[in-house]
Amino acid sequence: MGAWSKTKKSNLTNIAVELILATAKHDVEAIGTAAGDIDLGDVWLLPPTLTLQYHFTGGALKPYLGAGFNYTIFYGVDEGPVADAVDYESSFGIAFQGGLDIDLDEKWFLNLDLKKIFIQTEATVDATSALGATVGADVDINPLVIGFGIGTLKSLLFREGFFVVSLRLIPWRFNAC
Repeated sequence: MGAWSKTKKSNLTNIAVELILATAKHDVEAIGTAAGDIDLGDVWLLPPTLTLQYHFTGGALKPYLGAGFNYTIFYGVDEGPVADAVDYESSFGIAFQGGLDIDLDEKWFLNLDLKKIFIQTEATVDATSALGATVGADVDINPLVIGFGIGTLKSLLFREGFFVVSLRLIPWRFNAC
C-alpha cells in the first residue's frame, strides 16, 4: 500500500490534524457459505482518514494520541471466477492512532505511527450464473496501518510530517446475510 500523509501541528496548542491518503488492492472471499469458501476476486479501496491528535510535550521524544474518521470508496472491482458482479457501498468509519515524534535536531524529526481503521460496508454479490442467486453481505475491513515518516519544522509555530513508508495488516471478513 502506498501512503501519503500530511500533519499540521501548532507547537503552541499541542493539537494537530492529520490526513492520510492511501489506496490498496485486496483479495476478497466469502468464508463459510453453504457452498464453501468462494473466491470473489479483488477490489481497490481508497479510505481517506482524517484524525485529530493531541501531542504530549517534553524532551526529544514526543508521543501523541489521535482519533478521527474515514470515508472509504471502493473501485476497480474484479469479480473473480464465480460472481457475475460485486457491488460495494462506500462507507464511513472511525480510526484511532498512537505515535511518537523523535527530534533529530532543531529542524528534522522521525515519526513512528500505528493506526487502527475500522471499515464496514455492505456488498451485493450477483452469482446468478454460477449459483443461481444474488446475495447481500456484510464486509468488515479493519486494517492496522504501521507508518514511518520524516518531517521538518517549517517555523517555530508549525511542524510538518510526511510519511514515506507504511505497512498494512488487513484481515478481511466477508459474511453472507
